[in-house]
Amino acid sequence: MKFINHEFEFNNEKDAMDLKELVEKEYKVNALVIETDVSNENEVKSCMNKIIDTYGRIDVVVNCAG
Repeated sequence: MKFINHEFEFNNEKDAMDLKELVEKEYKVNALVIETDVSNENEVKSCMNKIIDTYGRIDVVVNCAG
């Protein structure tokens, strides 16, 4: 497995989409960006359901709350 070493600061949707494109290009995978309020249980459940609906399972979750 190859790892890339980058630090990202997410200020807006464009930043998240730029990271999505980098991951897809570097790893030849499909990535999914979902903005979610992690303090809202219903949003978290909805996010998890979108991932499972799209990919059938969850391999990695990155929480960038803050």
